[in-house]
Amino acid sequence: MWTRLAVLAVGLVAGPGVAAAADLAKVDRTIRREPAYKSKEPRYCLLAFGPAADYRVWLVLDGDALYVDRNGNGDLTEAGEATGPEAADTDPCSFRPVRIRRPDGKADEELSFALYDWFDYRTGRATDRFSPSVSVTWGGRVYGSWGDETGPCVWGKRPADAPVLHVGGPLQMGFEVPAESALAWKGSYQIEVNAAVGTKGLGRGSLVHLSYAKEAIPKDVYPTVVIEFPGKTPGPPERVRAVLKQRC
Repeated sequence: MWTRLAVLAVGLVAGPGVAAAADLAKVDRTIRREPAYKSKEPRYCLLAFGPAADYRVWLVLDGDALYVDRNGNGDLTEAGEATGPEAADTDPCSFRPVRIRRPDGKADEELSFALYDWFDYRTGRATDRFSPSVSVTWGGRVYGSWGDETGPCVWGKRPADAPVLHVGGPLQMGFEVPAESALAWKGSYQIEVNAAVGTKGLGRGSLVHLSYAKEAIPKDVYPTVVIEFPGKTPGPPERVRAVLKQRC
């Protein structure tokens, strides 16, 4: 049965059409000033805020230090730009939260960071397979990046290759977890679907998820999933429609 499901197509509907998104491929991915990093391969990620993605904050993971361009000026050498683990003996490893400045300079927002597969990353056994998780408040909402159906978010080995995570951009339906888990065959004709609402970024695993906290999505709004199964005989596929009402 699962072999048949592996070739299904899924459409998700969540109300009005998606607004036009900023062209993230045109976002400038240069850093004005960088510190002297301690690791051989620091990893880069760029946060782009607002509908036009015109306010940007760099994140650079350098060993057990995370540099955060707190005021969005492209200078990572300023005092207070780095944070580190709250405790180094846990996996995932949570770093000390930091405050980032809004474009108007009048308010701060909180950014949290955690690294999954921390033990392997810290010992150098899996420097290419770590799973970063970023959570940030913005405009009264909570957003998070931890990957999507393509896998974990992959941070670049140089600024030009950094993923661009679009916070506060146009919303669309996506998947909560990697493809092998997004649609899971549960047996007895049951399929588990893990869907999400967020903004597609640039790069693998770059969906920025919108948290359902504080009723960011009205309680009476539900997505509809349409699953197509290959038919037993040549012809149109069999189609099943369901409304997703459970939230995590």
